[in-house]
Amino acid sequence: MTKMNRTLVSFIGFIINYYLIMVVFKDIKITTEQNVLVWLVFIVSIITSLVSWDASYLFASMATLYVFFLIVHSPFSMPAIISLIVCVATLYIMNKGIPEFKVKMSFLENITGNLSIFSRNIAKKKARSRIALLAKSKPFSFDLSDEQINSFISVEKEVVRIHSFFDGSDKALEQTLSGTKQMVFSLLEEYSRLILREAHLDNLISNSGKSALEVEVQRLKTRIADMSDAVQQKEMQTALEMKEKRYEEISKLEMCQGRVSARKSQIEETVFSTFNRLNSLKFADIQTLDASKNLLNSQVLRFKDELDEIEKSIIAVEKI
Repeated sequence: MTKMNRTLVSFIGFIINYYLIMVVFKDIKITTEQNVLVWLVFIVSIITSLVSWDASYLFASMATLYVFFLIVHSPFSMPAIISLIVCVATLYIMNKGIPEFKVKMSFLENITGNLSIFSRNIAKKKARSRIALLAKSKPFSFDLSDEQINSFISVEKEVVRIHSFFDGSDKALEQTLSGTKQMVFSLLEEYSRLILREAHLDNLISNSGKSALEVEVQRLKTRIADMSDAVQQKEMQTALEMKEKRYEEISKLEMCQGRVSARKSQIEETVFSTFNRLNSLKFADIQTLDASKNLLNSQVLRFKDELDEIEKSIIAVEKI
């Protein structure tokens, strides 16, 4: 620490302790002995400061002397404790400099990582609530993957952007396309239902044990072929048929899963292309407007019909 820095630090400590002395001793007469002590410390300190050309010796010495007076007057008073802390801090900083509080980067990274995970979990929980609300679904226990949640958020943001198109800047156009907002919102609702269906199917298929079932079917076929007892063979054949039926049910669920995924992709493409289509309609004639509006309406209705068919097939498989 440079002389200038030590001088500034010691001066601050001196000012604080001087103020405390003036507050405590404002109504107390200083004795002759105290007065002599003050002058003695002052003379020695100023000579030392002049010889070394460093005023911090003077200020630090006087600040320390004030601590002595305060402690002698009232050892456990608040001014005495504060002045002692100020004096110790002043002397420490003058000799060692301002302490550096180093924190390990790994600790900061852990905190940052935990905050990031916490914020992602909050966003994920809110997205789950919005999906359930839009899908008009009861509370569900199965989890949604990050990909499903992120895709929903992307489509949801695009729907908000489409709604922002209807800002009153072109009332005639917006009146012609007034049904588009509700149509697009309906697509978001259908998309939410598809996400829940997809997650439900993922949960069913992942817990179905299809690979193990396939191995078991092959094992039973081998055992039946090697059996000579007709009764045992018949019983094993019944068990085989039951396992094959389960395997077929799982395959149907996988087929439904593929259909749901395809419908999701179609809705995504429709929603993401709608905003640009709406902007282009600002420069279109009435005939083009009507054709585009009818196209959007027909797409939404088709998606609804196809989704209903998918749900019927899934329900039928689950009842088997």
